[in-house]
Amino acid sequence: MSIDARLNKLMPVLSAKERAILILRALREKTPEDPAWRRTMPFDQSREFNRLIVLMNACNIHLPLYITMVEQHTEQLYLRFMWLDTLIDSGLQIWRLARLIPAAKRRQAEQAVAKSYPIAELPWNPEEHEHSWLNVTERVESRIRLELVSLWEELRAIDIVVAEVAEEFDGEDPLRPIMRGIVETTRKKLTDLHEVLSSPDSIELKEPGEEALDLVRTYFENGKRLMSSS
Repeated sequence: MSIDARLNKLMPVLSAKERAILILRALREKTPEDPAWRRTMPFDQSREFNRLIVLMNACNIHLPLYITMVEQHTEQLYLRFMWLDTLIDSGLQIWRLARLIPAAKRRQAEQAVAKSYPIAELPWNPEEHEHSWLNVTERVESRIRLELVSLWEELRAIDIVVAEVAEEFDGEDPLRPIMRGIVETTRKKLTDLHEVLSSPDSIELKEPGEEALDLVRTYFENGKRLMSSS
């Protein structure tokens, strides 16, 4: 008996979960789905099979919108950090150059940077300004640190929801490679930011709270409803 014949003989005894896993693998590997996986399915498997397909589709059609949102916010945070790094370097350079200015030229130097924002710090001026580059950078860094923690929780909430779906498929990753790649790239950027911003004051990256988990689960459940009704 040929391999194809043996496979055809096995088709009717596949469980609903096994059929769904085969379809999931075909989706991830971008290979054609064998029509026999559905054609040979007993009627009493239909409800469970359809439930699993809805889970798979919600992961790959609806949840990616949320994943992409987290990715874009992470990219924006990364760019803000780069701007912060540039601002800090510029402020330090101005400070160092100002120390070389003779006392007779200090008034002219003050006028030259009077309209700058953030306000340039000058070594001989003890006055503290609310919008000095030191105060501005401190506020920006504080906001970046808070947003880093928030985005990490959102990413971990996505991990948890996807892992719950994976359990339904015996541990198979339900995400297509392109979306898995986006998740891991986002994780790498957040990890890199965490490493840099944790020196000298460490940042604790926590597991998601109920609010973050509920948000992702609600989004995913809405996707399931849409997939079920289509």
